[in-house]
Order: sequence, then C-alpha cells, then structure tokens
Amino acid sequence: MFAIETDVPVPARARSGRYPFDSLQPGQSFFVPLADGIPAAQRDDEMRKLARRVSSSCMADKRKNKDRSYRTAAASKDGAIGYRVWRTA
Repeated sequence: MFAIETDVPVPARARSGRYPFDSLQPGQSFFVPLADGIPAAQRDDEMRKLARRVSSSCMADKRKNKDRSYRTAAASKDGAIGYRVWRTA
C-alpha cells in the first residue's frame, strides 16, 4: 500500500540548459560540435539530428524570451564540424 501524505513540498526544478542561451548577448555566438568518432557514412544523418536539436533549443528559448532571436548554420571550428548559434537580437 501507499501512504497518502499532505504538505510535502515539491522540489524546486534544478535544470540547467544544455546551451548557454542566458549568457549570450546579441552579436555573440557559440559552437556545438558533432560528437567525435562518428563514421563518415553516418555523419550526414547525425548532422541533421544535431541541427534539429539545436534549432529546437533555440525555439524553446525564444518562446520563453520573446525579445530574443537566433540564427543557426553548419560550421566548423578547429577541424571539428557542427553548428554555430548566433544571437541576433
């Protein structure tokens, strides 16, 4: 059986975002690299998944902060491929 309890506080939500949207100012950007060790045959599919994940995160942040705007694009940095996110407003 389960005991029913009253006045047990709900824990605060301690979730930190995956990407640094709160620290990003207009004109700044960050790079999200594709994971290392992905075979060439799977790279295109993994890039599409990464693009979806990054774009979805941008849209979720924009829903919470209507004054923010982002632009994403495939990019490379130090030989790694991935996506770059720019805050445009």
